[in-house]
Amino acid sequence: VATERRRAFEQIYGALSRATGEATRTLVEVMRSERPTDRLRAAEAVLNIASRYHRQIVEHDLADRVERLEAVQAATEQPDAHRLTARSPS
Repeated sequence: VATERRRAFEQIYGALSRATGEATRTLVEVMRSERPTDRLRAAEAVLNIASRYHRQIVEHDLADRVERLEAVQAATEQPDAHRLTARSPS
């Protein structure tokens, strides 16, 4: 069941990813509309999407940095842990 659900999700995600380009072109076209309200809505949509995308990139970058820092910390803590176990209480 989990494999089928994952496969279905991947198909949906793929279809949505392929539609992103067309959706972006549509928003850009609407921003050139003669109706100010249409232009405003399209511009707001583009800015909201760009903001969310930027936030996701920043969060992803931060997660990568934290992961690298944790790996460095784990690597530096290992020798200390070894020294502590090597020194048995007298």
